[in-house]
Amino acid sequence: AAGLLPGRLETVDFIIEGGAIESDGEGSLLTTSSCLLAPTRNGKTDRARVESRLKPLFGVERILWLDHGDLSGDDTDGHIDTLARFCNPQTIAFQACEDPNDEHFKPLSAMAEQLASMRQTDGHPYHLVPLPLPRAIHDDSGRRLPAGYANFLITKPFEPNTVRALVSQALFFGTNAHVPDASEIASQRGPRLAHVSSIAGGRSLRP
Repeated sequence: AAGLLPGRLETVDFIIEGGAIESDGEGSLLTTSSCLLAPTRNGKTDRARVESRLKPLFGVERILWLDHGDLSGDDTDGHIDTLARFCNPQTIAFQACEDPNDEHFKPLSAMAEQLASMRQTDGHPYHLVPLPLPRAIHDDSGRRLPAGYANFLITKPFEPNTVRALVSQALFFGTNAHVPDASEIASQRGPRLAHVSSIAGGRSLRP
């Protein structure tokens, strides 16, 4: 990465993946305890130690921890970007499950309750937008794959396609959404992706 980006490259003795944290850009970081406290990353640790490292590294004032929610078949220990995402500092889109017979119903419902209890820095609750859970997808051995709609990517414009979960709920003004076939990604235990592209100067949402 040296030379590709401006600034100084600093090596930090701390294991963390990009999908493990989610920032609102205004001093709040959202993450999961199952991921950042996993002993396979930084050994035996606790929230206080993790926060003491992350706050100065990312310049945030507080860290919001989710203790519930996961996708069956996921091998990331519960990356936050598969479960809940900041759309703006006031809005969080999250993976929901409305089927009480689905194995995700209880953990995702508990996660929704915890999100509802969280507050913005001004004391107001977040505007929460539930994302529908896709139908169950299984690999050749019958194991369920981690399919969800929270793991979207914000990127440069490209040819728009079918708008499914995000843009249909007007989460991002001035954007089109492209939902590619992510079965290969899911088969590698990675989450299903929905790509959201920005349209410079646009304010309309088109399928």
